[in-house]
Amino acid sequence: MNFRIAVVILNYMNYEDTLECIQSVLSQTYRNYDIIVVENGSPNNSYQALLQHLKRNQKITLLKSNKNLGYAKGNNLGIRYAKERLNADYVFVCNSDITFQPDLFETILKTNYKGIGVISPTVYYPYGTKQPVSLQTSSIYKTILSTVTGIFAAWLMCLPLINKLVHLFHKDSQIEAAYPFNNEEFTYNIQGCSYFLTPAYFRYYQQLYPKTFLYWEEINLAVYLSKTGLKAIIVETSPVIHKDKKSFIRLVSPHNADIKKLKYSTDSLFHSLPMFFSNYPSIVRRYDTSRLKSNQKGLK
Repeated sequence: MNFRIAVVILNYMNYEDTLECIQSVLSQTYRNYDIIVVENGSPNNSYQALLQHLKRNQKITLLKSNKNLGYAKGNNLGIRYAKERLNADYVFVCNSDITFQPDLFETILKTNYKGIGVISPTVYYPYGTKQPVSLQTSSIYKTILSTVTGIFAAWLMCLPLINKLVHLFHKDSQIEAAYPFNNEEFTYNIQGCSYFLTPAYFRYYQQLYPKTFLYWEEINLAVYLSKTGLKAIIVETSPVIHKDKKSFIRLVSPHNADIKKLKYSTDSLFHSLPMFFSNYPSIVRRYDTSRLKSNQKGLK
């Protein structure tokens, strides 16, 4: 077992969490890994702070984008570096606000299932309960249809009069149910905050779908897998702690921040539609062979 793992961490604004996540990687008992931090155009001093902390560590590469590229293109900077410069076998794409135990990589590498394109670990909230699975389905296009229906219903309920009626008869509450993952029943089980892209994935693709800025990442990843017959699974691991305390983003809300999330989600939907109805050769030709612009700085 001598696979090379590249860890891609996308930083935006909060470099303290990124540094804590990096410490989790550095504590791994499996040592054949590299870390790629993508500083995604933060308008604060994140790049300077990361540069100061990371420049002496030979296992870490810091890439800098001159603007916020969003989730997909930001991570793609790191993924492409991992494949083209480091020749990584696995790429671990993880949010900056997660921490994990020293045995995580060893546990994942013992998972030797054929036809698996994405492997997610077991994710918990900081207070100890399992986090609900981000995406769990065997019928990805039914999931897309139900999600689209939910988005348009959310826009309808954001109309002032309807929104008042909704909040008059229904008190806001957060949904916090830890749905068990079932790799036998569902074809696509994905935790969006942390997942491994496997050698099987890279036989077909070299990056994530690049056309969305924020949201729809798990669905787009599952659609990619569906075009090639690959699956996505979650495996039992030691806890991966995700600091995000919200178990469910409420799109129906009078607050401007939640309206902004709804707009981002709608925008991602329309940018994803062409890919949903394309076949695999068309996807690769249109979205996966173009080289990203090299407006980045690297250091070792």
